[in-house]
Amino acid sequence: MELDDISGVSDDLRDALSAAYKRYVTYLDAFGTDEAYLKKKVEMELGTKMIHLKMRCSNHGKCLPTGIKGVV
Repeated sequence: MELDDISGVSDDLRDALSAAYKRYVTYLDAFGTDEAYLKKKVEMELGTKMIHLKMRCSNHGKCLPTGIKGVV
């Protein structure tokens, strides 16, 4: 998922999304090789929320992150 293609949002919002995405990637990288199933489950749950957030921001030019407080 690339955050570069989000247009029409402020720099502060872009920075916040970037920080949230970096935390997500860091969290996924913390899983060991013996935790592949758990990593995949987390990746599916949080990744879906990150994609929905990105779509909301890119489609509307503003972001209303309701219901995703666990991601940020």
